[in-house]
Amino acid sequence: MLGAGVQGVCASLALHRRGYGVTVIDRSPNALLRTSLRNEGKVHLGFLFANDRSMRTAELLMQGALRFSNLVDGWFGEAMPWAEFSTRAFAYCLGTTSLLTGDEILSHYENVQSLYDRLSEDRSLNYLGTQPGRIWTESQSSSIPELSRRYASPLADTLEVALDRDLMNGWMRDRFNDNDEITRRYNHTVMAVSRGPHSFMVQCIGPDQSDVSFNADIVVNCLWDGRLAIDQTMGISYDRPWVHRLKYRVFVDLPDHLSEMPPMTFALGPYGDIVTFRNGLTYLSYYPVSIQGWTSELQPPSSWNAPCEGRPDPVLAHDLAERVVKELSFAVPGLEEATIKKVDAGAIFSWGETDIDDPRSEIHERFDVGVHAHDGYFSIDTGKFTTAPLFADHLLQLL
Repeated sequence: MLGAGVQGVCASLALHRRGYGVTVIDRSPNALLRTSLRNEGKVHLGFLFANDRSMRTAELLMQGALRFSNLVDGWFGEAMPWAEFSTRAFAYCLGTTSLLTGDEILSHYENVQSLYDRLSEDRSLNYLGTQPGRIWTESQSSSIPELSRRYASPLADTLEVALDRDLMNGWMRDRFNDNDEITRRYNHTVMAVSRGPHSFMVQCIGPDQSDVSFNADIVVNCLWDGRLAIDQTMGISYDRPWVHRLKYRVFVDLPDHLSEMPPMTFALGPYGDIVTFRNGLTYLSYYPVSIQGWTSELQPPSSWNAPCEGRPDPVLAHDLAERVVKELSFAVPGLEEATIKKVDAGAIFSWGETDIDDPRSEIHERFDVGVHAHDGYFSIDTGKFTTAPLFADHLLQLL
């Protein structure tokens, strides 16, 4: 198993439960660090991807969301305390320069509801342990703070939530590392994979910078920002454009008068999120400021490693955080009183070549992802956090 992020951990547990011997290799000192830790953790029901008129993205995400908790609980052999790790439900707000009109987005939300109604006829499915009836309503503006109407207006209240990645990843990490039947090789950087007459060889750089190799009957590539580069060492290339983006996040303490604010996503375009967690910290992301890197190379530059490991340049981090708070305070007056607590970044991989402000960009889609099988070598394009358990289950179906 290449990679010990959320996709690698889920796939490792799925294979272990099937009876496979599993060795996990990751360059980090522990599991579920880097990108697996540094996003807002939303378990998408499909609301965000209104610009995919085919509904294929929404359907894939909902399939992942409605199987998420059942799969994870089954692999760990116990129920995760989902309610404890979940935020309050998200409100969606319409940006004044949205790529779609409010009516177009609300029409998409009703299609999402119809999709949910159809899938939820299978009573084995649930959304993080719950089986609601309606998953969205038009906004009751009293549920969110006063918005600056020059920036956005209330659109919809949903039942979509995010998971506190620090709490969830800590819970998963402890139990994953306690599994003595899974071999873990942390602090090992995967450099190449090759196919031999009887097995694969995985070549790595070990913690002492020495060359290390492992033999395996099958290889599952769950790397995130280095997946394409390792695929290429197996002779696998892709004839479509892609992009890696470096996205910073800012955590703040809200002023008292905003402390009951629900999580909010602004739609649809280069806006951002305000995600209030139960531990009191609030995640802020404002796209035009938070995106600080963009590359179409096989993997991001090494300069991204420090912020993705929680070690951003302090001057850049301070300036960026102040700018994010300032910009979002135009949407939520009073946010400028927030206290900045932490800044770091994560890498995002997606297909496409133009940015989110282009309504035709492939970035607005996440359906052409999943498990790619190559005669014993598997490469998993996770797409979104929501679909990681689903794709681990798909892997089993291909073996």
